[in-house]
Amino acid sequence: MIIRTNIDPAGIWRIWALAAACGLGTVTGSTAAANLEVTVGDQAGAAVLGAVVELRPLSAAASAAIAEAANGEMAQQHQAFSPHVLVVREGASVTFPNRDPFHHHIYSFSEAKTFEIELYSRGEVPKVVFSKVGIVALGCNIHDNMQGYIYVSAAPHFDSTTDNGIVVFASIAAGEWAVEVWHPRAKQRVSTTVTVAHDEGRPKMVAVQIELEMRRLDELELLEAGGYD
Repeated sequence: MIIRTNIDPAGIWRIWALAAACGLGTVTGSTAAANLEVTVGDQAGAAVLGAVVELRPLSAAASAAIAEAANGEMAQQHQAFSPHVLVVREGASVTFPNRDPFHHHIYSFSEAKTFEIELYSRGEVPKVVFSKVGIVALGCNIHDNMQGYIYVSAAPHFDSTTDNGIVVFASIAAGEWAVEVWHPRAKQRVSTTVTVAHDEGRPKMVAVQIELEMRRLDELELLEAGGYD
């Protein structure tokens, strides 16, 4: 059963991470993990590109250590943000290289990060640190059609779907997990649960459906021009 909810992005996993640190319910050994494959589709059954998928432990056995934040890149190319959706861990630095032969002036007024990078030209690579969990909507003060999103996560595991709508998480600890999915055109965040068993030589598979808003005409024109990844 799929449950639609607005779970706090910094939620339940912190409690279980603390329990694991105290040695409560810890599962050890190379067999106590498995791969998890998540497929995201829309209401028409089509694969969804750029959906953010997060895994949060719902049991002490499923707890996972939090890796250090890896840096990300949000390029400006073909008068678009590339990728359209970038997911990073809280505390990560993101570079904004301009690969277009003209200036950009990008900004965000989002609560998770308010910033502005004024006029900068091809070859310049400004950098911004994202230290607060949340969704950062991006725009360009010169090109109104440009939209992008940086999703700052505190989950132990996260990724975004490829063009086939799939994310594969390797070596997920056995136990119960919440699978949460967000997309900029989704009407609401979607969450479901999955129980990961010990490795049986094949990945655990789960499918999640999200309902997407229709694209605006200007977005479709940009897609035809090759603007979005």
